[in-house]
Amino acid sequence: MIPNKLNPYTRLPNEMYPTEIATMKKQLQDRNGVLIYFFAEERLWYLPSQNELENKMPLQIVKTATDGMIYRAKISYANNRRP
Repeated sequence: MIPNKLNPYTRLPNEMYPTEIATMKKQLQDRNGVLIYFFAEERLWYLPSQNELENKMPLQIVKTATDGMIYRAKISYANNRRP
């Protein structure tokens, strides 16, 4: 799940947001995961925008649809060199 930037009930910032984003980034990279982002910003105002996510982590577009996008973490070959 994409971490909440704001608490939808109190509308206060999620203090754990930076840690939760870092965890999501690591999990996507470690597990070769995908991120499915639906275009519903007016309904999900408490989540980070698509642009914010693209700027916070290296994402590669896998598929574009009319209602969203599928991303995969970009692989950094510099970090995956074999000894």
